[in-house]
Amino acid sequence: MNHPHPFALNGASSTAPALPDEIEQISTRNLALARYKRNHDLMNEVFAQAAFGEKNKPPQPSPYSIFNKAELESKTAKLQAELESLKRKVAERQQQRGTGQDVTMDSGVLTT
Repeated sequence: MNHPHPFALNGASSTAPALPDEIEQISTRNLALARYKRNHDLMNEVFAQAAFGEKNKPPQPSPYSIFNKAELESKTAKLQAELESLKRKVAERQQQRGTGQDVTMDSGVLTT
């Protein structure tokens, strides 16, 4: 869409900049009117899609509806058990080595 230059006088092209003398001759009212028309045209382009869209669309399904809650809980429980098993193995290895001096992270606090 070709919008007129806000400082362009009647008949002046929108690509040619107005001369300083011509800008002084433009009244505040004409300048405000040109800006209003330009902004109205721009807003009309933006909101035209919203006016013609589908108004009574059925609601979208939840994005989580593809997951089975029971299946997720069983997988979580399995992973928690595996994590506990790995923690026990690490503790056993540390006891076998007799070091116990490894730096670990338990509940956000560094321990040695």
